[in-house]
Amino acid sequence: MARFDDVTRGDVLRAIEEHDQLGEVAFHAKYGFGRARTYQLVYEGRQYASKAVLGAAAGLAASEFSGGEGVTAPVLRRLGFDVSPGLSSKRETTGSWAAFMSWAARIAESLDLDAQEREYKVQVAARLADVRSAFLAGDAGWVEALWSVLRDRSAPANWLNWRFAADLKESATADEDSFARAVSALWDDSPDPVARLATFDVEMNGLGSFTPGNRLALGSTLLMARDVTTWPPYNARPVKKASLLAGVPVDESTLVKRYEALLDLCGEVRVRAEQHRIAGLRDAVDAQGLIWAVVESDPDAAWSTDEREALLAWRDGTTSSRRTRAVAVTDDALAESLDRDSAVESQAEERFALGDTSAPDGSATTKVRGSYQAVFAGRVKSAYGYRCAITGISTRSFLVAAHIVPWAEDASIRIDPSNGICLSSLVDVAFENGYLQINPDYTVTVATDLIDDDPELARLLEPYDGQQLRMPSAYPPNPDFLRRKLESVTR
Repeated sequence: MARFDDVTRGDVLRAIEEHDQLGEVAFHAKYGFGRARTYQLVYEGRQYASKAVLGAAAGLAASEFSGGEGVTAPVLRRLGFDVSPGLSSKRETTGSWAAFMSWAARIAESLDLDAQEREYKVQVAARLADVRSAFLAGDAGWVEALWSVLRDRSAPANWLNWRFAADLKESATADEDSFARAVSALWDDSPDPVARLATFDVEMNGLGSFTPGNRLALGSTLLMARDVTTWPPYNARPVKKASLLAGVPVDESTLVKRYEALLDLCGEVRVRAEQHRIAGLRDAVDAQGLIWAVVESDPDAAWSTDEREALLAWRDGTTSSRRTRAVAVTDDALAESLDRDSAVESQAEERFALGDTSAPDGSATTKVRGSYQAVFAGRVKSAYGYRCAITGISTRSFLVAAHIVPWAEDASIRIDPSNGICLSSLVDVAFENGYLQINPDYTVTVATDLIDDDPELARLLEPYDGQQLRMPSAYPPNPDFLRRKLESVTR
């Protein structure tokens, strides 16, 4: 943002004049910008790609410009220009954005966004700013101060995965110089810190094989120390979900592109907020908080049952009337209680005998899901001797043949018994939600940070932390499937 502080209205007008003289195609080619995905600068009745015009006004080529189209709008508005969602953007995504903003308005009415979303992030950012000052001053205590902020549960950085944070600390302790270089990339005085995410990423890759989502979650956390109102925290899951619901394509090729996607979402929500009578979105962190609430918050208990179901159905991509059925056919424990069809079971057995472990969608009938689950569960439970692979429980009414890679995520391995583990009911739920994880080497990890606020759950699960999985007589869990599951819950 600081890079544009010196840009004047005259600079922008000169860029617009150059655009008109060269023509849109030649202007974009000269500076390397593409067409605007969301925002258009509107001047004297004509529309211009906001990012390209601002870049030209600042003397920047596309390769030197970062921050996303969502960053351009506040700068151009400060200079007195009108910036609005472009006509092409409206044609492509109006329906999706209309639904997204309609739910955003409803949720904003019933949720105290300052208390739920903003205040703790501002607290984290303020403490990070102190750590940054210590880092820039050469204070050797900055590393421990940083871990203290990230571990503080009174104002938690809950967008960071606990397992990633623990692994990172171990790697950073072993290679302090590389970690310091990674941090320096975002905490130095560079006028365009988003562009520096590329350098940060290179240094982070040297510290370990962390997922891009986790690397960027940390990078955005460090950027918060500079200005949380401009650089909000990033988490891959809600960004992907919000983009899907709004109908916005996401480029995940680099950390810079991923973060620009978040900034664009925040900017778009702020632009559209007024027409949906959403007040109080002061900056990017407010918009980010509302986006998170739209895709993840529980429906208000005061809403009618129909309205709560409608929100959940919209998130799931189903209709309200189909939502209960959709849940039933994607949950293993419920699937085992569904009706079965002997003809469908025979079909599933024939597939398996031919080496085909796929299964049809089955959304049209629960009997398909129930029948295929029965074939899958029979092989998995039998291989484990009808005992939970972690607790040893053998009472059959408590046992579930749990998919490692969920049924909905990969149709090709739906009845592959190496994609299943026999678990007791409590462990099944804990495994599905990431409270208990099974590593590719078959060791068990209990996510203690996620369950510390529930002492009874911690008491029940913590004894299994570090335990080795009880192996089956056949079809041992595929390590690649376990790795995919682990990445999905620690992303």
